[in-house]
Parts: sequence; C-alpha cells; structure tokens
Amino acid sequence: MTLKESVERAFGEDGHSLIIQFLLDEELADCTDDGERWRTLFEKCDRFEKGHLLWSEETYIDGINGWHLSIRAGRFVPPGHTDDIRAYLYYTSLLMLLRYDYYDTPDSRQEVIDRHTNSTQWKDSYSCGFDIEFYLESGYWELTRSELLEELGGFWRTSWGKWQKYQDDRTNNPEYVKAMKVNYPKFKKILDRLDNEIGGCQAARMNRHGGDETVWYFVKTEDGFFVIYISDAM
Repeated sequence: MTLKESVERAFGEDGHSLIIQFLLDEELADCTDDGERWRTLFEKCDRFEKGHLLWSEETYIDGINGWHLSIRAGRFVPPGHTDDIRAYLYYTSLLMLLRYDYYDTPDSRQEVIDRHTNSTQWKDSYSCGFDIEFYLESGYWELTRSELLEELGGFWRTSWGKWQKYQDDRTNNPEYVKAMKVNYPKFKKILDRLDNEIGGCQAARMNRHGGDETVWYFVKTEDGFFVIYISDAM
C-alpha cells in the first residue's frame, strides 16, 4: 500500500470524526468524562512524543491569500513493520496540533481539562474541541520529492515577493513588521531543513491550497517520517 493510500484510508472524507472514534474506541474507552479524556490524551501524546518526535518547528509569515501563512513541520521516527499505520498517522497529526495553540502549556491544558469535566460531548457529537478540520473535501494527491519541495518553497517566494511590494502598507503595525523580520528567515530555515533531510521519499498531500484551509503533507523516507501542516488564514 502506498503512503497516499494509507493516508486516504486513515482520514477518508471525515478525518476529524474518524480520529475521535478511534480515540473513543481504542485509546480512551475507559475514561468517564471528557475532562479525563483530555487528560489521558495529553498523557498519551506526551509519551508518543518522547518515543517518536525528533524535531518540530512552527512559524508564520505574511499570507498568500489571507492574513498570514502558518507552517508547522515535524520529523518523527518512521513507523516499523509492526506499527498500526492508522494510529501512527493519527498521533503524528495530533501532535502537530497539541504541541501548539492553547494546548501547549500545563496551565492551558489544565484549563481544557477543567472546562470539560463532567461533560460527555465527545461521545455524543464527536466535537471534542479541535478547531482545525483534518479534511475539507478537496482530496488527496501523491507528490514526488521535487513537487513537494517546489510547492513548499513556492509559498515562501510568493509571500516574500508580496511582502517586498506591500510592506510599507503595514507600517501601521510595527509589532507585525518586527515579527516578520524574524519569521521570514525562520520559515526559510524550516524549508532548508526539509530540503536537506528529505531524500528519496513517498509524499502525500491532504487538501489543496486556495483559501482559508489547512493542508497536510505526510512524507515517508528511509530513516524518517515528516508531517507538515500549512494554513493560510483569512
């Protein structure tokens, strides 16, 4: 089975619900309420991170279509022959969410746990609180290494060109201008690292670019597995 086929089978046309059902059935079945489900999920993801995550980084830059383009990238220990590839894909993508946003500090995690104590919303509606869709009905694609890197690099080049042309219009937001002086090089550093570390590979993309949506890349090499998350937020 190709990587694209594995990714498509895992996430289907409703990746959010498939992940939640997997967690409820196989990972969090003994939990009594949503607060305990969140606590257990954080603990399981922390253990997965310690055993599998080798590197991750995040930043944002001036956007292609919207306000800003955010990127998250992570390199993981590749799945072994005996690993459940579906579970592996779920946990690698979950870590790209749970390591950032409001899930990334002990205080914010405790707030999430407390807010969901005595709730059963996970079981009733699968709406557990993730605010990013895994699948937006725009399909799956298989990419070559050169297609993958060209696509990722194209975002930086397009955005950098727009920034050079229009940055004077943003001088009324000096904090944002200051951040861009850090984040453009940081974004480029992420791309350079991916270029250096991704050799021969299988690559799959979930969703397509063109607006306010999240696009996921899954990349399997001989000695690594990469998950890349890009969102052009309007």
